[in-house]
Amino acid sequence: MLYSEFVNDYLTRPEMIYVGANDGMLHAFDADTGIEKFAYVPNSIYKNLKDLSSPSYSHRYYVDASPTVVDAFFDSSWHTVLISGLGAGGQGYLALDITDPAAFSNETEAAKKVLWEFTDKNDPDMGYTMGDANIVRLNNGKWAALFSSGYNNTFDNDIDGTANNASNDSEDGNGYIYIVDLQTGSLISKFDTQTGRNEDPTQQSRPNGIATPTAIDVNQDGTTDLIYAGDMFGNVWSIEISSSNKNDWDFTYKDPDTSKPLPLYSACFGTSCSEDNIQPITTPLKVEKHKTEDGYLILFGTGKYFEVGDNTPNNQVTQSFYAIWDPRVYSTESSSFTRYEFSRSQLNKRSMAEFTILGNNYRTISASEPDEKIRWGITSTDDRGWFVDLVSASSGDNLGERQVSEAIIRDEKVIFTSLVPSEDACDFGGSSWLMELDYLTGLPLTYQPLDINGDGVIDAKDLYVDTDGDGEPDTEVPIVSGKGYDSIISPPKVSRRVPGSGSTEVKFMSDAETGELILEEESANPDSLGRRSWIQLTD
Repeated sequence: MLYSEFVNDYLTRPEMIYVGANDGMLHAFDADTGIEKFAYVPNSIYKNLKDLSSPSYSHRYYVDASPTVVDAFFDSSWHTVLISGLGAGGQGYLALDITDPAAFSNETEAAKKVLWEFTDKNDPDMGYTMGDANIVRLNNGKWAALFSSGYNNTFDNDIDGTANNASNDSEDGNGYIYIVDLQTGSLISKFDTQTGRNEDPTQQSRPNGIATPTAIDVNQDGTTDLIYAGDMFGNVWSIEISSSNKNDWDFTYKDPDTSKPLPLYSACFGTSCSEDNIQPITTPLKVEKHKTEDGYLILFGTGKYFEVGDNTPNNQVTQSFYAIWDPRVYSTESSSFTRYEFSRSQLNKRSMAEFTILGNNYRTISASEPDEKIRWGITSTDDRGWFVDLVSASSGDNLGERQVSEAIIRDEKVIFTSLVPSEDACDFGGSSWLMELDYLTGLPLTYQPLDINGDGVIDAKDLYVDTDGDGEPDTEVPIVSGKGYDSIISPPKVSRRVPGSGSTEVKFMSDAETGELILEEESANPDSLGRRSWIQLTD
């Protein structure tokens, strides 16, 4: 079946909304009416449902992750497949065939649409699945699910024995990345970072954890060739899967003597890493083809927000946002990629300043003259990217600020939100910043993105505004790179109003305190022309 035929056959199927919940179910709602059509209880947490009716019930998690939905080809036809983790609710992923939502109208047919569950019973190194799964096509033609081992894989969540020694718990606490058959859930490949409890940089024997992996199609042929992922210990990993033979798949960089996998980079607040300055990576890495060099630019923030103590602003390691360059230099002599090691000292520093005008808080970004221009190269004296530390310029303190949500690359800018925690119950968790920088340089955009003067128009008047109410502009405003919010906001969804020069875009965010939708209209990149290319899927 051609993909175009599949799309045409299901053009009129009901639009659905799928969402996990802490009642133990993945719910499916009709998007037009809001009526629930069906719900699925994962087998791995079914035994915990009884706790919901217990008089002594205390809050616990169940289906606490976001599903991924992609069209994929197997069993001689196209299907729409949903994969979801359990978040803090359990250690595993589930897969449903949701091609025809009406097929879930009775239990007999619905049972046929449950593809698989992959949990710590299938592999004891699986942890709590906070991240999302990827649905990818491999170079052997198979479609697969790509996901990480998650977090706390040594924890005895089944209460079947002592943690680390029980049958369904990891012994080494290493971070792993899995590729499983999309149709059957059978394991295709498992990648061991060999970095776990014994390598915990804090010397506390904590298990490692891998964030959502990022799949890269290097040659744009519709198949995944490369995987990047970050971990709890601040490491950035790279894995080659471009061969049609899975036995050829391996980490991009390895120690030539021990064959142990080596990270591309390790993030820490300092020129060298120690137990006191490691910066965890808990978000998907954003990967872009380098604009002027070979290889990829990898952008990510650091920090975590799911362990005890993460909600305090005090005594926290300063976190950062990074853009690092992976040049991917291949050596025909060794038949491998050459790892050019670098440290934070080879990244150009960006600094933040804050100011308040007309009742709103803003940030600007700057760089010292020697650091402003990035001189890309692979020697020890060359530059490999940029970083900005998440530190309050007014207080000099980091206030516990961290970047724990997925960033966006759009129109040559990187957009991300940061979170500043608060222990005050009245603060609903804390506050946030919405940041926008040039993705390649880490410097401000070339245009004012926000309506600073509040007149409903984003133009030159937002660079010089009236602050005393006499109708005459009296204060010069620099190009802003961030706006502050008094509550925690979600990562934005972005929609463009009008393509082309002079257009604007709207960012949609939710407010954790009020639950209301925040709409932030901003100036779009004047050089952006909208869609300029596409790929036609023929089979």
